[in-house]
Amino acid sequence: MAGAAYWKECRGALGRILNIRWAFRAKKVLQIMFDLNPEWQYGTPYYAMAVYYSQAPGFAGGSLQKAEEFFDQAIQRGPTMLNFRRSRALFLHTKTKDKARFEEDLLWVLNQQPNNEGLSYAWNVFLQKDAQRALDNIDRFF
Repeated sequence: MAGAAYWKECRGALGRILNIRWAFRAKKVLQIMFDLNPEWQYGTPYYAMAVYYSQAPGFAGGSLQKAEEFFDQAIQRGPTMLNFRRSRALFLHTKTKDKARFEEDLLWVLNQQPNNEGLSYAWNVFLQKDAQRALDNIDRFF
């Protein structure tokens, strides 16, 4: 998941091309994680696969349809996990140009108690601040 964020936010087009092998390596690790226990930490392996499919280029296995399916599976298993919906908004809805669902997911994140079951309080506060920042800058995404 962090690798996808790094890939998206820190690498330019040339950096992505030169480091494409990391996408294939990440997929191997994610598949092992998924095979070991897809239910771990409220379905985090589903979430990790969703992020991968939403960020990987098509020739490396990326697929927005698969990403959506895995995000849905993750959210079913971890309905209190703020990162699942925040990442779906930032990584999937921005690519599908679905502004309404982008706003819906981020508003959902903002309306949760940061001490909800799942992630730590500090991590949830960060996710809520990031969701607010994305909503405040929505025109940059659409």
